[in-house]
Amino acid sequence: MAACGNNDAVTSTEKVGRRGEWHKETTAAYKDVNILDHPAYWKALSELLLPFSSQKHVADIGCADGKLSTVLQASHCANVDPFPPEDIEPTRDVIKMDGIEYLQMLENNSLDLVTVVCAIHFMDRVTLERELERVLKPSGRAIYVGISPSSKMFGGDDFNAAFFENWTNNVAQEDKPAQQYVWERDITRDQLSSFVARRTWTNLTSMPQQKIDSLVAAIPDDVSKVSICLEVIVFSPSPPVMVKAAGA
Repeated sequence: MAACGNNDAVTSTEKVGRRGEWHKETTAAYKDVNILDHPAYWKALSELLLPFSSQKHVADIGCADGKLSTVLQASHCANVDPFPPEDIEPTRDVIKMDGIEYLQMLENNSLDLVTVVCAIHFMDRVTLERELERVLKPSGRAIYVGISPSSKMFGGDDFNAAFFENWTNNVAQEDKPAQQYVWERDITRDQLSSFVARRTWTNLTSMPQQKIDSLVAAIPDDVSKVSICLEVIVFSPSPPVMVKAAGA
């Protein structure tokens, strides 16, 4: 999960994979004003993931500060992120490296679950899924969770259309979400304005300042809630191909 920490267009980036860029400047705003960091969001993720993570061996790649691991109830969870925040809570260990590179270090059939939350757009899906085929147990799976561009936010059609205009989620055309989960949180105009003005999500980093200003201006003074739709895609290892012996 990536973020941005200033009001100017981001110019300093570091490429990871072929589909996206990690914006290292995003960390501060992501920590301070990210609208996802709310109890309702973590409740939504726990309801989605706990059936597959409880007492399992898990890797959360693109984990940011590793907070997701606190709700997964895994027997072991590896938190992996190439640019984690500097002030991570001492109880959370984060491995500072690219998620695909981390998977390449693992043994075959070693994980029950790999979670990729709001980070799949940074990754090379082909390489990622080749490694997932190898490291996941036959009954294992990877779950990608992202923000659906169908999210209604606070219901302003003009705002939503502009906000998601250049949305990139690295979802293949043939992908069909296994599930969509809509959650809602309380919010103030100041909170939502800061989230946009500080370019907290990656889609905001490339917007010209004029568009950022127009998004902020479109937020009504009396906004009190935002509604966000999570899109869930499940990747499972391919079943082995059964080959008959000669003469069988």
